[in-house]
Amino acid sequence: MGRIIRFLASVRLAVVLISILALLCGLATLVPQGLEESWYYSAYPAVVARAILAAGYDGFFSSITFMLLAGLFFINLFTCTLRRFLSQLKRGLQGRYGPDVLHIGILVLIASATLSGIFRVSVPIELAVGDGISLDQGITVQVTSLNAALHPDGRPKDWLTEVRVVTPRRPEGFDSVIRVNKPLSIGGASLYQYSWKQGEVAKIWAGGKARNLESGASITLDDGRTLTWTADLVGKGTETRAAGLLIDHEAIGLFPGQEHKGVRLESIGYLERTVLLASRDRAYAYVAFSFLIICVGLVLIAVDRFLIVNRESRE
Repeated sequence: MGRIIRFLASVRLAVVLISILALLCGLATLVPQGLEESWYYSAYPAVVARAILAAGYDGFFSSITFMLLAGLFFINLFTCTLRRFLSQLKRGLQGRYGPDVLHIGILVLIASATLSGIFRVSVPIELAVGDGISLDQGITVQVTSLNAALHPDGRPKDWLTEVRVVTPRRPEGFDSVIRVNKPLSIGGASLYQYSWKQGEVAKIWAGGKARNLESGASITLDDGRTLTWTADLVGKGTETRAAGLLIDHEAIGLFPGQEHKGVRLESIGYLERTVLLASRDRAYAYVAFSFLIICVGLVLIAVDRFLIVNRESRE
């Protein structure tokens, strides 16, 4: 048992784990996180995209690999800290507790980051120009412009969603840009650039609300019925165009303005939309608290070093 504890508390194990984590995390920062699989295949060669997805690098910080390595490092640091802290307690007020406080801060940071990855709530929101969302604390965010930057060969280089943000403290509003790896954090939530859509959309009104239905896609209405746009069209001209729809397997064709069993087709048109990922992290306060503990530990270590140097200089 003692041999196992010594191994878990060994500096050699800590160095190995830190080296692996630093390497893998460094590589993960080079890859945009949390996007749809299609984005990786469009942004990278197929072989590279498959490797990224197979290794879990599209969401590395919530992957099993990261959780396992972080868990092992937590056990290593906890065991080391406990052994050292118990030995320092024997010295009473003469003990040097700076490293222990620093290690406790790192332990809290690891635990907070793990809880963040497990319990963070994220919801995708599809918006076109002019659409908006309401957040807590009376904050609204409205899309004002959409821009997709492309490589010369047509592959997506970057997605930029320009928004107008209005808050109780700034009722006049201010402009901001959401892009890949540059989220907008406001009102306790973060809005990430998640995906990008463009193409024909049928605007449907059902159950007292408007919905956008893509060609070939399906949605579930509030009353439980399934609505599918089969993309079958009647007529060629803009004025005579109808959408072929399936309402719970009943095939119908609706022209703009027509309604059938509570489903009304408002319009058919081309629409570009951004998909933002609204994320709320309840563990953020604990992460901030861990940095405070780390700072206290560093200050205690610095004071210890100063006292030692000052004592040695007098001797």
